[in-house]
Amino acid sequence: MLYVDKIRRYAKEMAVGKAVDLATDECIKEGILKDFLLKNKAEVKKMSIFEYDEEAVRRALKKEAHEGGYAEGKIEGKIDNRVEDILSFLEETGSIPDELREKITAKKDEETLRNWLKLAATAESVEEFVRNAKIH
Repeated sequence: MLYVDKIRRYAKEMAVGKAVDLATDECIKEGILKDFLLKNKAEVKKMSIFEYDEEAVRRALKKEAHEGGYAEGKIEGKIDNRVEDILSFLEETGSIPDELREKITAKKDEETLRNWLKLAATAESVEEFVRNAKIH
Protein backbone atom coordinates (compact mmCIF):
# COMPACT_ATOMS: atom_id res chain seq x y z
CA MET A 1 0.00 0.00 0.00
CA LEU A 2 2.85 2.39 0.80
CA TYR A 3 4.43 1.59 -2.56
CA VAL A 4 1.21 2.32 -4.45
CA ASP A 5 0.62 5.51 -2.46
CA LYS A 6 4.07 6.75 -3.44
CA ILE A 7 3.41 6.03 -7.10
CA ARG A 8 0.12 7.91 -6.97
CA ARG A 9 1.70 10.88 -5.25
CA TYR A 10 4.60 11.11 -7.72
CA ALA A 11 2.40 10.46 -10.75
CA LYS A 12 0.60 13.73 -10.05
CA GLU A 13 3.83 15.57 -10.78
CA MET A 14 5.59 13.40 -13.39
CA ALA A 15 5.19 10.63 -15.95
CA VAL A 16 3.97 7.31 -14.56
CA GLY A 17 7.16 5.44 -15.53
CA LYS A 18 9.33 7.96 -13.72
CA ALA A 19 6.97 7.92 -10.72
CA VAL A 20 7.24 4.11 -10.54
CA ASP A 21 11.05 4.28 -10.69
CA LEU A 22 11.20 6.90 -7.96
CA ALA A 23 8.71 5.06 -5.74
CA THR A 24 10.58 1.77 -6.24
CA ASP A 25 13.96 3.30 -5.37
CA GLU A 26 12.50 5.08 -2.36
CA CYS A 27 10.83 1.91 -1.06
CA ILE A 28 14.08 -0.05 -1.43
CA LYS A 29 15.94 2.63 0.57
CA GLU A 30 13.23 2.58 3.26
CA GLY A 31 13.16 -1.22 3.41
CA ILE A 32 9.61 -1.44 2.08
CA LEU A 33 9.35 -4.64 0.00
CA LYS A 34 13.12 -4.32 -0.40
CA ASP A 35 13.99 -7.94 -1.25
CA PHE A 36 11.00 -8.35 -3.54
CA LEU A 37 11.64 -5.08 -5.38
CA LEU A 38 15.36 -5.80 -5.82
CA LYS A 39 14.65 -9.26 -7.18
CA ASN A 40 11.73 -8.30 -9.47
CA LYS A 41 12.32 -4.63 -10.23
CA ALA A 42 11.72 -4.77 -14.02
CA GLU A 43 8.58 -6.88 -13.73
CA VAL A 44 7.23 -4.76 -10.87
CA LYS A 45 7.77 -1.64 -12.96
CA LYS A 46 5.83 -3.08 -15.91
CA MET A 47 2.99 -4.27 -13.70
CA SER A 48 2.86 -1.03 -11.73
CA ILE A 49 2.65 1.07 -14.87
CA PHE A 50 -0.04 -1.24 -16.28
CA GLU A 51 -2.04 -1.22 -13.02
CA TYR A 52 -1.73 2.54 -12.67
CA ASP A 53 -2.82 3.13 -16.25
CA GLU A 54 -5.69 0.67 -15.87
CA GLU A 55 -6.82 2.50 -12.75
CA ALA A 56 -6.65 5.82 -14.59
CA VAL A 57 -8.71 4.37 -17.42
CA ARG A 58 -11.29 3.07 -14.93
CA ARG A 59 -11.52 6.50 -13.31
CA ALA A 60 -11.89 8.18 -16.71
CA LEU A 61 -14.62 5.73 -17.76
CA LYS A 62 -16.42 6.22 -14.47
CA LYS A 63 -16.23 10.00 -14.86
CA GLU A 64 -17.45 9.78 -18.46
CA ALA A 65 -20.35 7.55 -17.42
CA HIS A 66 -21.23 9.96 -14.63
CA GLU A 67 -21.13 12.94 -16.98
CA GLY A 68 -23.18 11.05 -19.53
CA GLY A 69 -25.72 10.20 -16.87
CA TYR A 70 -25.74 13.80 -15.74
CA ALA A 71 -26.37 15.01 -19.28
CA GLU A 72 -29.08 12.40 -19.74
CA GLY A 73 -30.67 13.46 -16.47
CA LYS A 74 -30.47 17.08 -17.52
CA ILE A 75 -32.30 16.30 -20.78
CA GLU A 76 -34.94 14.31 -18.92
CA GLY A 77 -35.34 17.20 -16.49
CA LYS A 78 -35.80 19.63 -19.39
CA ILE A 79 -38.44 17.37 -20.93
CA ASP A 80 -40.24 17.01 -17.59
CA ASN A 81 -40.24 20.79 -17.16
CA ARG A 82 -41.69 21.33 -20.64
CA VAL A 83 -44.44 18.79 -19.97
CA GLU A 84 -45.27 20.51 -16.66
CA ASP A 85 -45.35 23.92 -18.38
CA ILE A 86 -47.64 22.65 -21.14
CA LEU A 87 -50.03 21.16 -18.62
CA SER A 88 -49.92 24.32 -16.52
CA PHE A 89 -50.85 26.53 -19.49
CA LEU A 90 -53.63 24.17 -20.52
CA GLU A 91 -55.05 24.01 -16.99
CA GLU A 92 -55.51 27.79 -17.15
CA THR A 93 -57.78 27.35 -20.19
CA GLY A 94 -59.89 24.48 -18.91
CA SER A 95 -60.01 20.90 -17.75
CA ILE A 96 -57.50 18.52 -19.33
CA PRO A 97 -58.93 15.10 -20.22
CA ASP A 98 -56.93 12.20 -18.73
CA GLU A 99 -56.20 10.79 -22.19
CA LEU A 100 -54.68 14.09 -23.35
CA ARG A 101 -52.68 14.43 -20.11
CA GLU A 102 -51.26 10.93 -20.67
CA LYS A 103 -50.33 11.70 -24.30
CA ILE A 104 -48.54 14.89 -23.28
CA THR A 105 -46.78 13.21 -20.36
CA ALA A 106 -45.65 10.27 -22.52
CA LYS A 107 -44.09 12.50 -25.20
CA LYS A 108 -40.27 12.59 -25.05
CA ASP A 109 -39.45 14.36 -28.30
CA GLU A 110 -37.98 17.77 -27.42
CA GLU A 111 -38.96 19.49 -30.66
CA THR A 112 -42.57 18.38 -30.40
CA LEU A 113 -42.72 19.45 -26.76
CA ARG A 114 -41.22 22.83 -27.64
CA ASN A 115 -43.92 23.33 -30.30
CA TRP A 116 -46.66 22.16 -27.96
CA LEU A 117 -45.45 24.57 -25.31
CA LYS A 118 -45.79 27.50 -27.73
CA LEU A 119 -49.26 26.32 -28.70
CA ALA A 120 -50.32 25.80 -25.08
CA ALA A 121 -49.09 29.27 -24.13
CA THR A 122 -51.23 30.92 -26.82
CA ALA A 123 -54.27 28.61 -26.90
CA GLU A 124 -57.53 30.00 -25.61
CA SER A 125 -58.90 26.55 -24.86
CA VAL A 126 -57.79 22.94 -24.47
CA GLU A 127 -59.72 22.10 -27.63
CA GLU A 128 -57.84 24.77 -29.62
CA PHE A 129 -54.54 23.33 -28.37
CA VAL A 130 -55.55 19.79 -29.41
CA ARG A 131 -56.65 21.03 -32.84
CA ASN A 132 -53.47 23.07 -33.49
CA ALA A 133 -51.13 20.46 -31.99
CA LYS A 134 -52.83 17.81 -34.13
CA ILE A 135 -53.16 15.44 -31.19
CA HIS A 136 -55.64 12.66 -31.92
